Amino acid sequence: GESHRAIANLMTGNTLEMLGLRATYGRMLLRSEEPPGSHPVVVLSHAYWRSRFGADPGAVGQAIALNGHPHTIVGVGPEGFTGLFRGVAADMFVPLAMHDVLSRDPVGNRGNRGLMLLGRLRDGATVESTRAALGVVASRLHETHREFWTDVKNNPRVVSVLPESESRILPMIATPVSAFLGVLLAIVGFVLLLACSNVANLLLARASARRREIAVRVALGASRGQLIRQLLTESVLLAALAGGLGLAIACFAMDVIAAVQPPLPVSLALGMKLDPRVLLFTLVVSVATGLLFGLLPALGATRVGPIEALRSAASERVKGRWFGARNLLVVGQVAGSVLMLLCTGLFLRSLGNAEAINPGFVARGVSAFSVDLASRGYTEAQGTMFFDQMRERLLTVPGVEAVGMTNRMPLSFEGGRRSLGIFGYTPAEGEDMEVHYSVVGLGYFETLKTRITRGRALSSTDATGPGAVVVNQAFVNRYWPGKSGVGERIVAHRRVDGRSAETPMEVVGVAQDGKYISLGEAATPFIYYPQSHLYEAQMNVLLRTNGDPARLATEVRSAVASLDPNLPLFDFRTLEQHLGLALFPVRAVAWLLGLMGSLALFLAVLGLHGVLSYSVSRRTREIGIRMAIGAQRDAVLRMILGFGARLTTAGLALGILAAFGVTRFLTFLLYGISPLDPVTFLLVPVLLLAVSLGAAALPARRAAAVEPIEALREE
Repeated sequence: GESHRAIANLMTGNTLEMLGLRATYGRMLLRSEEPPGSHPVVVLSHAYWRSRFGADPGAVGQAIALNGHPHTIVGVGPEGFTGLFRGVAADMFVPLAMHDVLSRDPVGNRGNRGLMLLGRLRDGATVESTRAALGVVASRLHETHREFWTDVKNNPRVVSVLPESESRILPMIATPVSAFLGVLLAIVGFVLLLACSNVANLLLARASARRREIAVRVALGASRGQLIRQLLTESVLLAALAGGLGLAIACFAMDVIAAVQPPLPVSLALGMKLDPRVLLFTLVVSVATGLLFGLLPALGATRVGPIEALRSAASERVKGRWFGARNLLVVGQVAGSVLMLLCTGLFLRSLGNAEAINPGFVARGVSAFSVDLASRGYTEAQGTMFFDQMRERLLTVPGVEAVGMTNRMPLSFEGGRRSLGIFGYTPAEGEDMEVHYSVVGLGYFETLKTRITRGRALSSTDATGPGAVVVNQAFVNRYWPGKSGVGERIVAHRRVDGRSAETPMEVVGVAQDGKYISLGEAATPFIYYPQSHLYEAQMNVLLRTNGDPARLATEVRSAVASLDPNLPLFDFRTLEQHLGLALFPVRAVAWLLGLMGSLALFLAVLGLHGVLSYSVSRRTREIGIRMAIGAQRDAVLRMILGFGARLTTAGLALGILAAFGVTRFLTFLLYGISPLDPVTFLLVPVLLLAVSLGAAALPARRAAAVEPIEALREE
């Protein structure tokens, strides 16, 4: 009963067949479904079929309207297949032959670069040979259609050819995604290293306690190699059990992660699953860590001769060596946790700064939704009239104070740019004359409370004139330095009926600088074009209200439905919720580092506590003698706490030095804060020192409570 937006892949009828996919119910698209506009059929994705049709097999054969055009459901895709690109889940698959019916941008336009080719190479063919062949095709197209096959830098366009495995992530986001996954792997690997060092420390202590057992085995004829194999087998078994537990947790975590959706307009399909490669990787890592971190304790335990090991504990010499393996491991754990916590502190402070950045508008009290008139077949004249009527209708809704529209939401990472000419400015040779822009409707600046510093905002009288624009202060500073900007002229480049056209337009106002793509960007030239002169069929509608956004949504839908009951309103959200998209990267990193930093701190504290507890247990007789000859309990307490403090201080120093080198690479992710922020570099060490002393307190109290008589009776 209600229209909604769905993501579709439009493809030729042989695509799914070439991929070897079979339908769960019904059939897939067919090769015969190629004649333009003659096959209004659709195949649902398995996930969409379950969520929207309740997994009803009877959905096959039903009719649904796509962009107002009837289509018949002919099949349900296989479970797990979400489309050709990793990350963005397609809801349905439609024949490419229906493209021109569903869209007003004909697929046959020379300027349309929205199609991607998928091919299976014949025997003997390579990606390089295919790239060379299509390079020849691109060169010929550039010669015959130079206008469409020349980029903004006046270079010939090319056809990019990639192996399918390298194109599952869209090429324009492959680099940042790979970088993020690399950082994630490094962080998790670092915490794994800390955990393994902790286990190695415990194995060292356990091996030391088993010296007599090992000595007896040697006396009975066991070789050193046999003993090492036994101890390594125990450590590998321990690591394997931990790896199995980790896999079980991962199975649960994947469902949790898949359920978490960032503030994006599309559903994410990360395609996470435990395949044989993941299981093999887990097995290799588990065995490798067991062997690597069990080897040192095994070698140490079998190094002592049987005669020395069989001596009584009373004659055992206990040394508080600074460079003992156990002490060094604790120092390394503390250093690692300091590094993680310093990075966490920087991102938490950066997040606070990001939330305080002035984006150039007031988000509180603004709601937004999106409409796409092209999906309903509106012409430009019909669309212009509809937008005007919708704005007037929405202004009558109780609680709505102002209404504006824009084709691009601010801070949505959608960096649209358009070339233009500027009167009074001579560009340098090779200078890029494309500027970030938005197409806005009446009331946009009033709705967002973006301040016009000079001149005026766009008005209804501009619709009949030659064209008016508003620019920001950074635009004026770059192209007309020393001038007010108001009254200056630009030339807008646009396409009319498939041909380039130039439209002179006058600057009627200068807006305050803001943030347009990301919160971390510097002052960027920006231009606001009027919707009356650069028509866009898909617009985001902004409403400044004084009521509850949830209640308002119902009334807004009713108001729009009174004009077109079949027009879907999608992405209904508050502007503050939308800004969560801009803050999502820094929030995600802060959450990840906070979780891993807390785990690293826990491991460091556990390691310190273990070392001190073991030290106290091995020095019980020594402590008893000290107290028997007059040492006070406070002195014993200070001795153990001092030892723990020295280990912690050494780890703090190493961790801070490492942070000086690491945090400078995080500058591009930090907002308004230095990578060597003194507050963070002061508070984190103080916090960790306090926690570490707390971990040392229990062993220290146990040492101070030793009774001299009981200690001397130990042997």
